[in-house]
Amino acid sequence: MKRCARLLALATFLLAGAALAAQEGSGATGGQASGGTAPTAATAPTALSMEEALRRAETASVSVRAAESLVEAAQKRIWAAASTFFPTIGATASGAWLANPPAGVTVGAGSLGQSTAFVGYPETSFYANAQHYYKLNPTTGQMEYSGPLLPVTASLPSSPITIVPDAKDSYFKGSLTLTQPILAWGKINAGLELAKLEERIAALGLSGSRLDAEREVRRSYDAALLARESVAIIKELLVLASRGARDAGDALAAGTTTKVAVLQAESQVADLEARLVDAEEGERSAMAGLAIVTGMGEGTFALSSDLQKSAPTLDEAKILDAALASSSDRGQARARLSEAARKLDLERGSAILLPDLAAFASLDATGQTVPFSSSGWMDSTWSWDLSLGLQAQLKVFDGGASFARMAAARADLAAARVGVEGSEDSLRMAVRDAVSVARRAGAGLASKEARAAWAAEVLRTARVSLDAGMMGRPDYDGAAMVEAGARLDLLSARYALSEALADLERLAGGSLP
Repeated sequence: MKRCARLLALATFLLAGAALAAQEGSGATGGQASGGTAPTAATAPTALSMEEALRRAETASVSVRAAESLVEAAQKRIWAAASTFFPTIGATASGAWLANPPAGVTVGAGSLGQSTAFVGYPETSFYANAQHYYKLNPTTGQMEYSGPLLPVTASLPSSPITIVPDAKDSYFKGSLTLTQPILAWGKINAGLELAKLEERIAALGLSGSRLDAEREVRRSYDAALLARESVAIIKELLVLASRGARDAGDALAAGTTTKVAVLQAESQVADLEARLVDAEEGERSAMAGLAIVTGMGEGTFALSSDLQKSAPTLDEAKILDAALASSSDRGQARARLSEAARKLDLERGSAILLPDLAAFASLDATGQTVPFSSSGWMDSTWSWDLSLGLQAQLKVFDGGASFARMAAARADLAAARVGVEGSEDSLRMAVRDAVSVARRAGAGLASKEARAAWAAEVLRTARVSLDAGMMGRPDYDGAAMVEAGARLDLLSARYALSEALADLERLAGGSLP
């Protein structure tokens, strides 16, 4: 019985490292969701491979969709920046009411005096003998008046004459202006380049978000596999440990063991029960996290892939080259370096004493008649004018603000250079560390495989001894617990290697070279 207790203690020791890895794997996604939903009998769960989970994550990941929106917004800003090369057309319109409109100019009737003229009686005058005053002129052959003259008086002017009409109490003004930039000292080009760089930074961010989503899928998938397999092995250990605790209780009753041995066996059972709950909850949490990143409902899929079974040969130089070429952080750092240079160009073009030139054409209209109120509204009070020319805008003094902005832009440029160097150094160290972890995980897997093979052979030998009556059940159970612990340790090593390779693939931007 003491030998059984020692074997139980050894199995529990071997189990501790694997159970801790299972706990860490489940904790990686434990905050995303809790609990799983068992599929109904009418709906069989869909077999979900690692490749299919990665494919689904490309469209279901919230972070990926958000990054795609940022890329689309950056592309729109490129067009907005390019539009500054083209002319702009602006229109203004205003209307006002005048409290005291200007008075017009009117000449009143008779205001210029009177005029008297003498005229002859017409031939058909009311005077009966008026016709006798017309005689034939033999020289001209015309009838000429030779009678008395009639005085006629007239007022000047005979009726009021309006020279300038009274102004209306309404006033309207409208203008249409076209402006074409001619000289901007490189600010327009710098703005367009900045927009393109922002789009590149957003695209690199999208690439990084996709890699992060893939890494999250692998983390949840591997954690779920580890927890699922751990549950099966821990249940085996729990059966063996429970039987050992019962045997210890019987031995205590028979007086062949001590209370300490019984309590030790019972504590091992309780520890395994706690680890079983931990593994089961870890599996639920990992499956819930996987459902979120893939967009699939909980309980609608079953895992069909497996953990890594062998360690590949790693070429660190090629992995580093791939990481340098695909790293979104390094790419963004280099893009921000170019962005800082363009911002400096923009500030230089905005300095004082650098006039911006633009050509303009302006069509202006003013009037006092309500537009379209009558058929002749344009002919009454409205006037039109077209002006063409050049305009210059110049800052003569700004209190040193432009010089301060240029100094800040130079400092940003220097910081961006350091950022590029730092990102490359950090990436090299990350690759070095990840390769080291993967190689150690591969060596650990080989060690656990050898131990699992040894434990399996010990169990096979114990089975033969048990069948031949050369070994008791407690000793066989102890060998079975050692073998189960070795399998659990091997499972933990496979999980560690799978995670290490997933970290390397995240750094390399895809499959390992």
